[in-house]
Amino acid sequence: MALRSEEGRMSDSVNQLNTFGTLHASLYDIIYSTKDYDCECNTLKELFVQFGDASKVARVLDLGCGTGNHALRLSQDGYLITALDSSEAMLEVARSKAEAYENDVRFINGDLRYLDSSLAMPPFDAVIMMFTVLGYLTSNEDLLRGLLNVHDMLRPGGIFVADYWYGPAVLASGATTRVRDISHNGIRILRTAEGVIDIDSQLYSMTIRFLLWLDEHRVEEVVEHHQMRFFFPRELELAFAQCNLEVLGHIGFPDHTKPPDTANWWAAIVAKRRDYDQ
Repeated sequence: MALRSEEGRMSDSVNQLNTFGTLHASLYDIIYSTKDYDCECNTLKELFVQFGDASKVARVLDLGCGTGNHALRLSQDGYLITALDSSEAMLEVARSKAEAYENDVRFINGDLRYLDSSLAMPPFDAVIMMFTVLGYLTSNEDLLRGLLNVHDMLRPGGIFVADYWYGPAVLASGATTRVRDISHNGIRILRTAEGVIDIDSQLYSMTIRFLLWLDEHRVEEVVEHHQMRFFFPRELELAFAQCNLEVLGHIGFPDHTKPPDTANWWAAIVAKRRDYDQ
C-alpha cells in the first residue's frame, strides 16, 4: 500500500464525499481481516443446494464484489464467477489478488442498477449480493432496478441470495459509534464509524473516518459518507414479487440454521427467478 506525506497526500483525502476510493480499497482487507469469508461462502454453497432446483449451480454472478473475497473463494470451489463492482479501486485490489488463484474470475466495473447484459453474459445459475450491498439501494426506484436486473441475469429457477441489515435488530439496538484501532506491518489505522438512524426513510447514515500513521507520524486522513437502507421481511417480499422473484426464505446470516432475530443486525433473503409460465 502506498502512503504519502501530508504534503503529497492522495486525492481521496480531499474528497470528503468519496466512497470506496483508493485509500479505502487499499485498507479494506486489513480492516475486515477478521470477517469469516470462508464461513459465509460455505453458507452460500449450502443454500445453493438447499434452495436450488435439479440443475446444478455452476455459473455465479457476484454483484458488488468489492475486493473479491467471496468471488475468489467460490472460484476455488469450481464455480464460474463473474464479479461486478462500481468502484474501480476495489476491483484493482481484487484483480491483483486473483493472480494467486488458479481459477479465473471475470471482474467488471459497472453499476448493478444499470447492468449491461452484453458484459455480464447471462444467464447465471445464481446471483449473490454480499456484505449488505442490497442496503446501498436506498430508494425504492433503485431497489426495483437492482432486483429487475437480478431477475434478468438469472436463468428460470435460478437462485438469488443477499444479506442485509435486519430492520427490527437495527431499531432495537439503535445507532452506534464503532472504533477499530489496527496495527499492520508498521502502519496504524484508526477507523471510526458514527451512525445516525432515519426511521421514516429506513436509512442508517454512517460517517467513516480513517486516520493513518506511519512510523508514529500521521500521514493520511479520509472521511467517507455512506447511507445504508435497513429492511423488513414483508417489504422485501413485496419488492421481490414486483420483480418476479419468489422469496424462498428469510434466514439468519451467516448461520442460516437460525431465523433472523433482534440480537443480530445480519440476515439474508433467498429467492428464485419465477416466470409466468412456471
